[in-house]
Amino acid sequence: MARLNTSRRRIPRGTVRFSGRQLTGALGGLLWRSSAERTVARFEEAFATWLGVRHAVAVGSGKVALAAILEACGAKRGQGVVLAAYNVPEVVGVIRGLGLIPRFVDIDPQTFNLDPAAVEAALTPETGFLLATHLYGNPAPLGALKTLARRHGLVLVEDCAQALGARCGRRRVGAQGSPALFSFGPMKALNTLKGGMLTTGDSGVARRARAVVGRNPAAGRVAVLRTLLSCAAIWVATRPWVFSNGVFPAIRALDGLSPAMVDTLVKMRPAAFDHGVLDIDAMMAPMGPAQAGAGLAVLADLERANERRLSNALRLRDRLRHVPGVSLQQPVADAEPLWTNVVVRVADRLALRRRLLARGVDSTAGYLMDCSRLPNSPGQPEYPHSAELERSNLYLPVGPELGSAEMDRIAAAVEESMASGGDKRDTGAP
Repeated sequence: MARLNTSRRRIPRGTVRFSGRQLTGALGGLLWRSSAERTVARFEEAFATWLGVRHAVAVGSGKVALAAILEACGAKRGQGVVLAAYNVPEVVGVIRGLGLIPRFVDIDPQTFNLDPAAVEAALTPETGFLLATHLYGNPAPLGALKTLARRHGLVLVEDCAQALGARCGRRRVGAQGSPALFSFGPMKALNTLKGGMLTTGDSGVARRARAVVGRNPAAGRVAVLRTLLSCAAIWVATRPWVFSNGVFPAIRALDGLSPAMVDTLVKMRPAAFDHGVLDIDAMMAPMGPAQAGAGLAVLADLERANERRLSNALRLRDRLRHVPGVSLQQPVADAEPLWTNVVVRVADRLALRRRLLARGVDSTAGYLMDCSRLPNSPGQPEYPHSAELERSNLYLPVGPELGSAEMDRIAAAVEESMASGGDKRDTGAP
């Protein structure tokens, strides 16, 4: 296959981390069932050592990890869970599925994370948990949130699904003394062909969590092979020559018909996730040996990939911070974000997305939303910062498969796009 000229290369919104080592690890887990338990245990031990925690429990998904933490920490029906309104719908589905009550608070418009003052105002006598999401790899203000949790007797839970490797106060998120959850889906920094992990320093929480997730068996061979094929297909589709000459022209054609059509077609989440309630008993399951084998194969390379992603994100953010009409997420003090996504806010997202497509760059609005608008959340007050971020955000690609040349092309495309048709309204952040 001919090598594609760099200037003609089209840049995808993202891709999967998929390698021969990962495939070998997964197939080994599928074939050598006699060593299944040991494979999962090895992955748990390796991840706990890498993160710096006492206990890691490998589970079927990030959703399972959240449900297991809440159950293992003694959640009782009717208790409240405080969380950011701007969130992943299935997080709310897990909370409601356990009979708990989501208590939404608005985000800080600068960091896009929980606002401690808003958290304190939302607490009630029924509140038992505080869920801190490290959004887009940007750590939440853990110092203030820990203080709040201690003062009010709450269990603080870290949602690290988007922040694998980010730090707060020199320690990695997820190793801050509170139970934490991680997601290892196909598009995540660590792809275990679906899967997740919960971490804790409390042996009792770890023991109870293992009992909870053992209700159902791990994903079977057919499910794992299906995910393997899906990952392989995405990997091939996002290779430079294939994407530039086949996939990208199709994206542009579909976008001309309906911008929402592209996002619907590439959506890798069941529609049930957006309905607000999940069946917890049906989804609870541990991680299987094939997934653990895949995780072990790529964990050793995670630091290098994270460094590449961070380098890309910092280069792109530096170019964009002075572009009129573009707002960037800001870090909190004492945090070292990983910026797993560079998300900009603009007044006319659709116009910018189309101008970027015309310049060879694909982007997406993602699937997070103001979850107070979910079907099972009637009578909610308005959360203006969350609603504004849902309306105005755009994810720009910064994955480790890209380099400085691509970052400069993306930055130039944004600069030209904003200057050509303009999006001059100030969206509220510096």
